[in-house]
Amino acid sequence: MSSPASSGNEDQGERDSSKNGDQSASDRENQGDSMDPVPIETQLPPKPIAGKILILGTGGSGKSTLFRQMIEIFDSSKDSSSNAHFWKQVIQCNVFTYMKVLIELCDKDEDPQNHLPVELSHAKQLVQEFKAFASSNKMEREHVDAIQALWKSPLIQKKHASEMKRDDHAPFHHNVPDFMKDIPRNLSPDTVPSVQDMLKCRLKTCGIHQQEIEIGEDKFKIYDVGGMRSERKKWICCFDNVDAVIFTVALSDYNQTLYEDNATNRLKESLKLWHQISKTGSLKAQAQFVILFTKADMLQKKLESGTSEVPLSDCPLFANHPKAKDKLSCDDAKQLFEDMFTEDQSGLPLSVHHVNLLNPLKVKEIILDLKKKILQ
Repeated sequence: MSSPASSGNEDQGERDSSKNGDQSASDRENQGDSMDPVPIETQLPPKPIAGKILILGTGGSGKSTLFRQMIEIFDSSKDSSSNAHFWKQVIQCNVFTYMKVLIELCDKDEDPQNHLPVELSHAKQLVQEFKAFASSNKMEREHVDAIQALWKSPLIQKKHASEMKRDDHAPFHHNVPDFMKDIPRNLSPDTVPSVQDMLKCRLKTCGIHQQEIEIGEDKFKIYDVGGMRSERKKWICCFDNVDAVIFTVALSDYNQTLYEDNATNRLKESLKLWHQISKTGSLKAQAQFVILFTKADMLQKKLESGTSEVPLSDCPLFANHPKAKDKLSCDDAKQLFEDMFTEDQSGLPLSVHHVNLLNPLKVKEIILDLKKKILQ
């Protein structure tokens, strides 16, 4: 209900409103040619989602690397430089975490001759006290010098070689030597990490991450998930209306154990998980399946590194295989992996690829092929 005062001024208000309306119309008419047109694309409804793609696999198999690579390839709105500070911190974290591992290995060595010398004590302290994501810490020149001095130490190099051979931590650290090749650049506050730097970073995935990308003219939604056992119970909420499942398998996993269970072989866990996923009713009924075998470069190093060779028979799945004890080429080993994962999969819409996830052209080729199969 209007107040008496407002009611008394009603006619005057209408006249003012009419006058203002006429003036506005006149102004609009005079300014018509100077007004910017609304872009046509802003008038169009958003594109519908043409497909839903899940990226699944065990921890450290390359899921998140694939996820990031697909975003770099197919998301034209992506600006890598906008996240430069974050990825710089991830690189710092990777480098310092690995150096702390090597320092600890030296400290725990039963042979005192393998302990770091006194002259590296200050460098050791700087590294151990540095926390990459702590706001109170800032990368200083002395931190860069400390990493360089320690990395040049023969004792650190000895532990690094042993760690790469043992390989229990390799999925977390196998790219760290690439960052060590140019420590001043990679730890400099002025360096903007490249796309390749970002893809090489190891960052543990927790929870579920999703992103919309455009593959050609069609919009797809892709999902990245944490691969450790404690994360897999979260996957089920993503299993509705799935058009494709990409399952990543690290070829180098054959002689390694899980982070969360050092009694379980990673390849054995991966094969078990693959069988569970490929037999899940809601996925099997409607989804295309892709197996991506990753980290062939690490497999080749293990099989063909002379005195450091690691035979496939080190894996319990190959312990009694007639070919596993022979000296195999990388290609022969890859075929054994493929045969193992595709056995008893007749009728499943499945394609298999061996891929270096750092190669955008190969990844793009695989995803374009997958898109065709989804939209058939």
